[in-house]
Amino acid sequence: MMLLCGNSTAHTCVVAMLLFLFSITVQAQNVRLDSVYHINEIVVDGHKEVSANQVIGYEQIQSLPSSSVADALKYMAGVQIKDYGGLGGQKTINVRSLGSQHVGVYLDGVRITNAQNGTVDLGKYSLTTLESVSLFNANKTEMLMTASEYASASTVYLKTHRPDSTSLSASYAYSSFHTHKAAATFSYKNWLLLDAAYTSSEGDYPFEYHTEYEDTTGTRRNSDIKMFRIETCAFWKGFQWHTYYFDSQRGLPGGIVRRLSDTYTDVGREWDRNFFFQLTWREQYGDLSLRAIGKYTNDYLHYRSDYPENISVHSNNKYHQQDIYGAATGAYRFGDFGVSVSSDLRWSDLTCDVKNFHYVYRLDSKTSVSAFYNHRGLNLTASGLYRECR
Repeated sequence: MMLLCGNSTAHTCVVAMLLFLFSITVQAQNVRLDSVYHINEIVVDGHKEVSANQVIGYEQIQSLPSSSVADALKYMAGVQIKDYGGLGGQKTINVRSLGSQHVGVYLDGVRITNAQNGTVDLGKYSLTTLESVSLFNANKTEMLMTASEYASASTVYLKTHRPDSTSLSASYAYSSFHTHKAAATFSYKNWLLLDAAYTSSEGDYPFEYHTEYEDTTGTRRNSDIKMFRIETCAFWKGFQWHTYYFDSQRGLPGGIVRRLSDTYTDVGREWDRNFFFQLTWREQYGDLSLRAIGKYTNDYLHYRSDYPENISVHSNNKYHQQDIYGAATGAYRFGDFGVSVSSDLRWSDLTCDVKNFHYVYRLDSKTSVSAFYNHRGLNLTASGLYRECR
């Protein structure tokens, strides 16, 4: 009592001590020592790629302003997209300037081919059906890879999105130069995906032309396009079926000449019909994994530049090509080691109505053997490829 009444400093210390003890008592009463909280188990399974790769995921694809695969690949490093003019122009990819023929483009693990020029027109493929777009320097390092995947300097993988519900969506857009775009997508549970799109455009856009002789505005001619695409994907257990059809008619505008003469406006026209269906199967039995692929492709191209206005270029040619592809892969893992064996066979042919055109066909077989080792973050891969072509 003497401390509380006679010394203000001692009084303050005693009050602070009493408040501290009271706080400890209140906190001790709020602690429930006999409470047990159960948290559900979460299992995370991931795969780390050894080779350098870039991936555009599903959410990023949905946010892109364009629906073309070529436009998505422009966001990746080390890539050059060659665009040969507007909606109707061909769009190809090369990685680090090595050339488009050295880049393999795969849809759900099956390569897209072209026997005529060895390149893939990325403008024919839409993002609306894709789960992801991946770019690899060299190839992936998975065990169940086909032999063809080891034969490319760089690889682009397009993975189809598997739906998780039943839905229907449709859209229509109208923009400049009499451009109409209509699209519809239907999905049934996680079994079926159907996507269709139609595009029509006059492409008669104005442009400025500056030379030492004139400064005027012209209008682009013969740059129209009509394009229709429909895709169907079906999923059942380890099977995946993909059917694709593309039909287009497009104009090929010529160069800009002095005085903006219309002499070279109708340089050429092109008609395309591309069709393929592919069936893939993949299953795992313990440490043993199996994969099989079958595909048939039928492509038609009609190119015409036979117009009276053209002085030096006259052609009216039709090209038809077919492609049959089959592959089988098996892999077995024992402990930290894994072995994979793959073999595939491709038959391609090309015909044309050009006089004295030599019939072109190719029979291409590849076999690969790969070994994998993974231990405590150390990943080693060795592979060998044998190819025979005639």
